[in-house]
Amino acid sequence: MKSKSILVMRFSSIGDIIQTTSTLSTIKEYLPNYTIDYLTLDHFKSILKNHKSLNKVYSISKNAKYSHISELILKLQSNKYDYIIDLHNSPRSKAFSLFLKKSKIKKIKKPRLKRFFLFLFHFNSFEEDFNVRSMYNQAIQDLLPVDHKIGNTKLYISSDEKKEINEKLNIENYFALAPEAAWAQKQFPAQRYIGILNNIYKKFNLTPVLIGSSNTSICKEIAKGYKNKIINISGKTSLRQSLSIISNALFVVGGDTGMIHAAEALNKHVIAIFGPTNKQTGGGLFSKLSEEIHAPNIWCKPCSINGSFSCYRKRQYCMTEIDDGEILRAIKNIYI
Repeated sequence: MKSKSILVMRFSSIGDIIQTTSTLSTIKEYLPNYTIDYLTLDHFKSILKNHKSLNKVYSISKNAKYSHISELILKLQSNKYDYIIDLHNSPRSKAFSLFLKKSKIKKIKKPRLKRFFLFLFHFNSFEEDFNVRSMYNQAIQDLLPVDHKIGNTKLYISSDEKKEINEKLNIENYFALAPEAAWAQKQFPAQRYIGILNNIYKKFNLTPVLIGSSNTSICKEIAKGYKNKIINISGKTSLRQSLSIISNALFVVGGDTGMIHAAEALNKHVIAIFGPTNKQTGGGLFSKLSEEIHAPNIWCKPCSINGSFSCYRKRQYCMTEIDDGEILRAIKNIYI
C-alpha cells in the first residue's frame, strides 16, 4: 500500500501541543500507512523530540523573517501532503494552509459561541463528553472508523536524559511541584503550598523539586518559606530537562499548567489543582493515575478560557474554597 502523509499544525502552547499528541496516537492507531510531520514554533519544538508517532518536526520562529517563512513553505509544498490537520485554527495556521491548499485541509472547530454563553451567562450547552482531546480528534473524525477510540497523549524521554537530570539533582526520591501558571488567577497561593509541603514532609519525608519556566515569585516564595529540604530548579533547566525531572519523579503536584499535562503524557501520578478553568475551557485530566482537585459548587466557574480574567467577586472562591485535605488525601492514595 502506498504511503500517505499528514502535516499536523499547532503552534502553541505547551499544554495544547501535548494534548494534540492524543490526535497523533489516534492517527497512528487507525491510519498506520500515513507518515506524520508536525509544524510548531521553535521554542516548543523540543516537546516533541523523539516522539515515536512523528516522522519530522518542523518549526518557525514567532518573529520569523519573510525569507525564512517562504523557505519553509516551499519545503512543505515539496512534501505534497495528502492532508493538513490544522489543530490551531489561528491566523498563522490559516496563512500556512493557504499556501498548502493542494493538500486537503482539516481543522478544529473551536466552540467559541458555546464558551461565550458559558462565561457570560453561565449557560452550559456543551456535550457531556466534551473535552480538549475530543475537540482535537474531531478534526480527523471522517478519516476514522465510526467506533474509533481517542488515543492517549504521549511524550518520550530518553534514558540518557533521565540519567543526566538525576546527576544534576543528586537525589533519589522526590516529587515534582509545578506551582507556576501563566495567569495569577490559576495559581494556588504559595503559603498554602508551603502548608501542604510541610504535611508531606511529616508523613513521607519526601523532597519537593520546584520546576517552572523561570525563577518566578511563587517559586521563590515557596522555596524561602519552606524550612525543610527543597530544590528550586525553576529557571535553571531547559524544557527537556524539566520533562526529565517529571519523568523521574514519584508523582507531580501543581495547577492547571502545561507541566501537569506533560506529567500525564509521561504516565506519572498527577494531582492537579483547578481554579477558574475546567474541561470546557480545555482543562481537565484524563489518566487513571491523575486526580483533579476542585472547589465544589462554584457557580461562576469557568469565567474565561485560560483564567486570564480578574475575579469579579469579593474573593476568588474557586481557589479559597479548595480543601487542602483533599490534596493531601490524593497524595496519600498515590504514595501508600
